[in-house]
Amino acid sequence: MKKIHGNKGKKFTDEHKKKISEANKISKIKHGMFGTRFYGIFYKAKWRCQKTHPACKYYYNKGIMFLWKSFTEFKDDMYKSYLEHIKEYGEKQTQIDRIDSNKHYCKENCRWATLKEQNKNRNLTHTYNLKNRECK
Repeated sequence: MKKIHGNKGKKFTDEHKKKISEANKISKIKHGMFGTRFYGIFYKAKWRCQKTHPACKYYYNKGIMFLWKSFTEFKDDMYKSYLEHIKEYGEKQTQIDRIDSNKHYCKENCRWATLKEQNKNRNLTHTYNLKNRECK
């Protein structure tokens, strides 16, 4: 497993750094997977669903929740299929994907997908007002 490096130039708040530090101490003891790409996917998906995430309008504000109660629960449900997916497509092409983008992160609604597959599953509805006519 590869280690996670940074957050692509985004800065964490002091509060967020403290939460990460506390979570790291606990997770290192419990599962030993902190710093792996798999753990990073778990952590980022969970964080996306929180009010403090910069993109909360796409997740938290739409009621999207992360339903796994712990990393261990997430690992039990998703790790085997993750390993199978990376074996076929590689780590960089393995991302978590919600089958129905209007539903929660949970075992029944999540799968591993390549970026190409994931882009087919995006909710990109745009509304335009053309001379008082709305188009979707």
